[in-house]
Amino acid sequence: MRNILIVGGTGNLSFTVAKILLSEGFSVTCVTRGNNNALENSLIQLGAAIHYCSSTYFKLNLPYSLKPDYIIDFVAYTPNDIEEHVQAFYESGFERFIFISTTAFYSRGLLGDRFFSECDYDPSHPWLYAKAKFEAECYLQSIVEKLSIKGLSLRLGHTIGDFIPVFLGNPGLAFINHVQDTGIIPVSGNIMQPWSIGTAEGLGKVLAKIIYAENKKTQYAAVHFSEYTTSWYDIIKIFSAVVNPSARIHNIALADIERISPKWLPSIKYHKQFTDKYDLSLLSSIIDHQPSINLHNLISHSVSFTKSQKISTKYEEERLMLANLIEQCRV
Repeated sequence: MRNILIVGGTGNLSFTVAKILLSEGFSVTCVTRGNNNALENSLIQLGAAIHYCSSTYFKLNLPYSLKPDYIIDFVAYTPNDIEEHVQAFYESGFERFIFISTTAFYSRGLLGDRFFSECDYDPSHPWLYAKAKFEAECYLQSIVEKLSIKGLSLRLGHTIGDFIPVFLGNPGLAFINHVQDTGIIPVSGNIMQPWSIGTAEGLGKVLAKIIYAENKKTQYAAVHFSEYTTSWYDIIKIFSAVVNPSARIHNIALADIERISPKWLPSIKYHKQFTDKYDLSLLSSIIDHQPSINLHNLISHSVSFTKSQKISTKYEEERLMLANLIEQCRV
């Protein structure tokens, strides 16, 4: 039995991954900050161990008895995070550190049928989140050989799963409530363009395969992950049928978003505007990557899961911003 330590575990993505790894027979420990008791209790019932740890004192608060074979890190954001999380377990002799990264740093544009490869990064990218993730990848690559561990950066292609795609920021249940109440689905850009996505369920299965395969070929690899090429039109059409069949699309110009709500602009401008199709050949060289998902079932499940969390009050500010944004765009 492999001992898997997930740094995170109670996010909508990492929670699903933890469930799948448990179902595959792995021993799973999740390091969390204790912010979601409902999901933590669900994982405990499924057989996971939960270890509470403040991110500020990550290394100091972890018991030496935690001896993972593999570490899957969902929350590392900077090179400093990578260093802290690797060093916390270095003496326990773990085999691999898997860093959940992002494709958001990679070149964007209307490139037709050309795939984005692992080397299509954009060094002038202005989005700090994406740049920090890429710098964390580079740092992981620089230390794995020195420490005699194996490293993998898994770049997610706009992964959705137990979370509905949100087109203006990330207000979750507040966005679903907004569409139910107003019948308006706010979007930006050309929703007919292709869009590559992955699912939380698919990511969990891919991680299980990577662990089974042990990937002895290289000391370090960085690969893209995606499962399905669709369009925002198809996603929105299904979302509307599930949430509010009479809902209509309201397209908001980037200039209006920048004027009214700059805090949402990076997510839209650098994540939501362009064709995204990823070269998955490197991932396929590690494992047999043949994904298959049903988009309608995925979005229906996502809506149900998000509603079950019942945390819409947490996002009242975002919901008001969204309503004000639409109202001001009408004027």
